[in-house]
Amino acid sequence: MNLDNIYLGLATSAASPFYDLERVEVVKGPQGTLYGRNATGGAVNIIPEKPQLGTTSGYVSASYGNYDAYGIDGAVNVPVGDRSALRISADFLGHSGYLYDGTSDEDTKAGRIQFLTRPIPNLSIRISADYADLGGAGEGAQYLNSFAYNRTTGGYVVTPSNIPSQFGLYSTPSQNYIQQFPPSPQAATSGRCHPTPS
Repeated sequence: MNLDNIYLGLATSAASPFYDLERVEVVKGPQGTLYGRNATGGAVNIIPEKPQLGTTSGYVSASYGNYDAYGIDGAVNVPVGDRSALRISADFLGHSGYLYDGTSDEDTKAGRIQFLTRPIPNLSIRISADYADLGGAGEGAQYLNSFAYNRTTGGYVVTPSNIPSQFGLYSTPSQNYIQQFPPSPQAATSGRCHPTPS
């Protein structure tokens, strides 16, 4: 995945740049010759909208949904003299947690500023800077069951937690559930272990 011809090395980097776009290109692979070794399966090119010379323009888009979900993005294009232009765009996304402990939420803020100048007819210089902050409590998980080693049979016994799936790890029922298990060193000697979150 490439943003404005810059390779995005982390999967989380692709969470925020989809705003104020000119186009998105999906190129089937292999594309190693043009994009390097990470493009065996193809490439996705995210092309942002560029500053426009001699034009004053802008837009704002907003949405709202359940779980207090909101989305606001917009951009403004301002000419700077006859041969230059500045474009500033921003994106804000968020929603409250899907789980009762507040996890599985979103709080994303992103911004982009670009400056374009054309000192002579056949030369364009564009400088661009991007910023993104992926905040919030993060992804949530639930306790599904616990495992206990049975020395008689030589296998594990699975015991369901019986905690509804909407309760995250930090909710009161989940915290009460985890308290009944001994710490890890004792678990090794007693044949019991902590439940694994999903």
